[in-house]
Amino acid sequence: MWYFKADNLTKTYVSKPIIDHISFVIEKGKKIALVAKNGGWKSTLINLMMGNLDRTDWDVEWKKGLKIWYLPQEFNLHEENSALDEVFQTDHTSAELIKKYEELMYTGDAEELTELIPLLDEYWVWSYQAKVDTIIARLWLQKLLHQKISTLSWGEKKRVALAKTLIDEPDMLVLDEPTNHLDLEMIEWLENYLKTENNTLFLVTHDRYFLESVCDEIYELERGKIYRYPADYSYYLEKKAERHQNEQIEQEKLRQLLKRELAWIRKSPRARATKQHFREKEFYEIEKRYDENKALYQEEAPELDIPLSERRLGTKILQVRGLKKSFWEKCIVKNFSHDFKFCEHVGLIGRNWIGKTSFISMLLWRLQADSWTIEVWKTVVFGEYQQWELNYDEKKTVIDVLKDNAGSLTLVNWEILSAEKLLWRFLFTTDQRYRPASRLSWWEKRRLALLCTLIKNPNFLILDEPTNDLDLITISILEDFLIQYKWCLIIVSHDRSFMDRLVDHLFIFEGEGKITDFRWSYSQWRNEEDKKEKKKEQKQLSNVVENRKEETLDDVPLQRLPFELQEELNQLIKDLEKLEEEKAEITQLLNNKDLAYDDITLLSEHLWEIIKNIERKEARWFEILWN
Repeated sequence: MWYFKADNLTKTYVSKPIIDHISFVIEKGKKIALVAKNGGWKSTLINLMMGNLDRTDWDVEWKKGLKIWYLPQEFNLHEENSALDEVFQTDHTSAELIKKYEELMYTGDAEELTELIPLLDEYWVWSYQAKVDTIIARLWLQKLLHQKISTLSWGEKKRVALAKTLIDEPDMLVLDEPTNHLDLEMIEWLENYLKTENNTLFLVTHDRYFLESVCDEIYELERGKIYRYPADYSYYLEKKAERHQNEQIEQEKLRQLLKRELAWIRKSPRARATKQHFREKEFYEIEKRYDENKALYQEEAPELDIPLSERRLGTKILQVRGLKKSFWEKCIVKNFSHDFKFCEHVGLIGRNWIGKTSFISMLLWRLQADSWTIEVWKTVVFGEYQQWELNYDEKKTVIDVLKDNAGSLTLVNWEILSAEKLLWRFLFTTDQRYRPASRLSWWEKRRLALLCTLIKNPNFLILDEPTNDLDLITISILEDFLIQYKWCLIIVSHDRSFMDRLVDHLFIFEGEGKITDFRWSYSQWRNEEDKKEKKKEQKQLSNVVENRKEETLDDVPLQRLPFELQEELNQLIKDLEKLEEEKAEITQLLNNKDLAYDDITLLSEHLWEIIKNIERKEARWFEILWN
């Protein structure tokens, strides 16, 4: 069954087709990732699909009665609403009842709450609430529900908008960069949630692990055309490279044809003017096509080959001893010590707002610690790339901004790269180089900021979220460059693939100031954490069973009870033990992040029945003992 159809969909901008007669169908249950370079018109295609832009030609069709949720990068929330109002702004009956329940729990209105409980039972809301509670908890929204949207940070607003999208249970989700501004824990939960949910998905993402885990197909939008691949990122790169290689072969054939035509025109006698005129016209058409392709291929060439000249770095680099920092009662760093070594690549991971950026600021003496000894040797030259909003002087062009940092860069072979050449290697077109830097797109500004950092040729590079808002191709190019970087490197990133490829070990920010040094990759750390969680769950289950076995009724005078009641009491004890075991087992299953939604619903209903059964049997137990 199809959900969406596009037939010869076209959008023209300044007489140039940016979406060029594309046709595709999205079937029910498909999970599709849309990828393209930054500025490759991904959001334009989605807006054409959603009817937010006028189409130049032909049309799109959605299945009638389909419930669709679209979460764009620039989402809209009502600033005066509470987060609770926004999250439950839906026509979903169960969601409305849960919203009312949450409000009454907050206000403490016992009378209205008593009247509401029968409705919750009638609409089987408890199983739905298990899903809602999971979404709210996993996106860390519990403490934000009763705050106004206007008081929240951008990242918190993004989580509210995402929760609102997921809670409404649409038939199809259209998501534009859903993992931006989420920490690693949230990204992994969202990945497993979308992977196991029984819905249709069309998303834009630059997270390669997320793409491969969730999606079953990749749609690449390039030069206005759609190319389809299975969602295997390495296969996609391989086939894309083959396609580009074939294009280069065709371009070379075009060049040879152009060369032959030019030679014929030069040798042609004037007597054959009519035929010559026809060949000249054909020649100019071929020349135009060749020049257009050549300019396009040069602009798209993903090369960032900048072998920096070696800057001296001594055996002693940066030494940190007893670093401590708290903001009021919140401890950020508690007694951290480390000696940074030559060619050490470190990744920093932890929840948002846990202190990673503050930690970097203390290393650079930008933020004063409460207690510390930080010694930086003279040969160290720091280069820092920050994630803050970038503002450039409106009067300065891109090349002016770069020259303000350094006019040129010396490579390892003593070749000197001018600012113009550097911008070309960093994928800036001739037109962009002389454009005011303030008019660049957000991702172009970030790319320029990264180049301004590298042109200083630092031997201790610190990158805070360098992959945010970069496309997959640019991320791959940056990775290849950093793999060759021979000096010290600190990376803060939520891109798991990026971290796995580049860092030697991790500083894990666990909270309450604790920072653990893990001497392996991110994937290995994640596997270790999963093993610990499973052992913890097994131990908890074992403890529940053991505690039940050890319970006795020594304090109860069983011999005074009639035989029938004593038998009933013994049976109640056995039944309660069994029910508690079942309850613990189901709770353990519900904690499984890979569990499908249908399974969650069935298990939640069964858990609710077990809880009610336990309550009934415990009530009977006390009735027998004390009446």
